Amino acid sequence: MDRIAVERVVDGAAQGAAPSLRAPERDAAISLLARRGLSDGEIATRMGVSRRTVLRHRTRMGLPAHAA
Repeated sequence: MDRIAVERVVDGAAQGAAPSLRAPERDAAISLLARRGLSDGEIATRMGVSRRTVLRHRTRMGLPAHAA
């Protein structure tokens, strides 16, 4: 896993650059952002993916969805 890429997404330095992340890296970033209290929409914007993509990852990881 590319921890630096995940950290850049989580810290907001790579906004919109996350589509190049592999699934495990996306899972890690989504999990960290969700724990910081970001909504699915906010996570999607930060990662440059759709809200539905965030929801799919959260569902697969067993994390509840956060609206907004």
